[in-house]
Amino acid sequence: PSTIVINKDPWSLNDDAKMHISQGKIYVNDLIISQDKQRIKFDGILSKEDDQLSVLFNNFNLTSLEGITKPLGIQLKGALDGKVDFTSVFKNPVASTNIQTSPIIYNEIPIGQLNLNADFNPTSGNMLIDLKLLDQSQRGVIVNGEYNFYDEDGPLNLKGTLKETDLIIFQPFLKNLISNLKGKGNADVDIKGTFKNPKITGLGRFNNAEFTVNYLNTHYYVNNQTALVENNAIILQNLNVRDTKGNTAQANGLVNLQKLANPYIDVDLSGNKFMILNTSFKDNSLYFGTAFATGI
Repeated sequence: PSTIVINKDPWSLNDDAKMHISQGKIYVNDLIISQDKQRIKFDGILSKEDDQLSVLFNNFNLTSLEGITKPLGIQLKGALDGKVDFTSVFKNPVASTNIQTSPIIYNEIPIGQLNLNADFNPTSGNMLIDLKLLDQSQRGVIVNGEYNFYDEDGPLNLKGTLKETDLIIFQPFLKNLISNLKGKGNADVDIKGTFKNPKITGLGRFNNAEFTVNYLNTHYYVNNQTALVENNAIILQNLNVRDTKGNTAQANGLVNLQKLANPYIDVDLSGNKFMILNTSFKDNSLYFGTAFATGI
C-alpha cells in the first residue's frame, strides 16, 4: 500500500479506495488512511460547487495533532472517535461534527472527556454547538449556543460554564502574563462577537488559585474570590491576594485580555508589607531585588 507522512509518522493508504474526476468534481469513496490502530476514512465529493466530504475517525491519537498544539504550548494525550462532515471545502469550508474522546490528558493533567456536537443548517447559516469537556464528577467546561455564518459582525452567540475547572488549561493562552497557574475556576459567561474578536462577559470565582506574575517574578495566592468579566476585561473589586510571605493585599482595577500577547493591566494594590518585586539580575538587569510595599 501507499504511504504518507503525518507529523513524522507514516500512514498507510488502502489499495481498494476509489477516486475519479468528472466534470470538475473529485469523487472519493472509501479512502482509508491508517497508522497502527488509528483509522481515518474519507467519502464524498470535492468541487467548487456544492460538495460534501465526510471524515470518519476511529481511535485517532490526539498526539498526532502536535504540529498544531505544540507551538501553542499544549500537549494532548487521548483518542478521538466520530464523524466530521465538511461542505464548501474549496470556498468557505464549514464542518458539522459529532465527536467523542477518551479521557484527555492536557499538559500532563487529566481534564475529562470531550463530547462535541455541531450541526450546520445551510439555509439559516446557523450552526448549533453543544460542547462538553467533563470528568467523571461532571467537572469541566460546557459551551452551547450557535454560530451564524451569515452574520459577519456578530456570529457568536454562546454561553460558557466552568465547573471546578482546572485553571491550568488556560496557562498556554496567558503565558506572556503569568506562569505556574494552578487552582480551580467556576464561571458563567456569554460569548459574543467573532472568533477573531470575541466579547466575553460574565462572573467567575477562583478557588485555591495561585500564579506567578512573570514581569515581577512574584507568586500570589487567591482563594474563594470573585471577579467580573466584561468585554474580555477581568474587573477586580477588593480581590484578596496573598504573597509567599503570608502578607495580604486587596486588588482593584482591571486586566484587559483583548490582546493576549500584550495585555493591558491597571491594578491598584492596598496592603501592608506586600511583596511587589522578586527578581534577580538574570531576570532583569535594569532593576532587580525583593521589594515590599505598604499602602495604596
